[in-house]
Amino acid sequence: MRSAASTPTCAPDNGGGAVGIYGVGTVPESRGRRYGSAVTLAAMDWGRDNGADLAILHAPELGEPVNRCLGFEKLCTIGQWLAKAPEPAGLR
Repeated sequence: MRSAASTPTCAPDNGGGAVGIYGVGTVPESRGRRYGSAVTLAAMDWGRDNGADLAILHAPELGEPVNRCLGFEKLCTIGQWLAKAPEPAGLR
């Protein structure tokens, strides 16, 4: 059985007063049931309870409408790069 939503990774920054939220996602067959929102809000609550007054969310465009409803504003777009791993030198 697949889980409906992944577990977020929270990285509080005590110096800057922010909680980072990464890796929240919902499998396609479970979307629209607010699982991702619940996980994100739980991470935000955890951050607030641990001294953060800001939350930073890394998320794909797919979640933008939900993230805006949760109070997030789009700050920037982060590029992702992909490369095929090279063959080990001894096998060329």
